[in-house]
Amino acid sequence: MLFELTRVEVMVVVCAAQGMKDCEAADRLGLSERTVQYHWARIRSKLKANSRPHAVSLLLCQLHKIPDPFPGCTPPPRRRRGGA
Repeated sequence: MLFELTRVEVMVVVCAAQGMKDCEAADRLGLSERTVQYHWARIRSKLKANSRPHAVSLLLCQLHKIPDPFPGCTPPPRRRRGGA
């Protein structure tokens, strides 16, 4: 799975794992924020990840040769803030 990602895509995931926002990752990698968002779309598609945290988890599991602890798991829908 790791080897399906380009070097830049891996770096985008690493930045997210370090808690960076898209704009911070863009600055760190010398890319535009839109390019980082484009890479995220490709990363999620390649890894079949449901979310960015899921993509980070999958990459970290692959690096440590650990199987996906939640295969086929989809995250719960996001709650809206505020009123009903």
